[in-house]
Amino acid sequence: MSIGPERLSKNRNSLIGVAALVVHRCHQRIVSANGRGGAPMNKAFVREPEFDGRAYCPKCGSLGTPVARATLDRHVQKPSRPQLGDSAWFCGYAGCDVAYFDLFERFVTVNELQSAVYPKDAAAPICACFGFTAEDIDADVDQGTPTRIRELLAKSQSSDANCHTLAADGRCCMREVQRLYLRRIGEQE
Repeated sequence: MSIGPERLSKNRNSLIGVAALVVHRCHQRIVSANGRGGAPMNKAFVREPEFDGRAYCPKCGSLGTPVARATLDRHVQKPSRPQLGDSAWFCGYAGCDVAYFDLFERFVTVNELQSAVYPKDAAAPICACFGFTAEDIDADVDQGTPTRIRELLAKSQSSDANCHTLAADGRCCMREVQRLYLRRIGEQE
């Protein structure tokens, strides 16, 4: 039995109508799940986001900086070190007590570190490799020329720099030093 063109067109139109009704009802359920009344949408059908390498501090919500095992071994006191695995994230927000954390919301506080670290302690050296401090930045600002910062830049590019281990966040400090220098120059004007 063959279906004539009129009947095929009629069936296609009714299928399109059914599909439109299904889409409309699904849209209503989604709208209902968004808090506009109705039954909530089942989470079994919602795709979980894929991990993109970012982690946020469980206490303050700041974006963490990934650090390696060597950095953790250098900065975290031995009794507290087993709380974290081989990798973790550093919370760079100065006002937060959390120093390092992992994806399971386990964390190590500032009190559990071997020594004071910048930015958690403003008096700590900004550069853990060469002892560069905020006072050095202030001196360069007062002199009107970044002599000490240029010296630090040359040292940071040498083999003596060991940022990935000595810096609390495992990164070179030059970006932060330049940011602070420019901010202090702006404050003078």
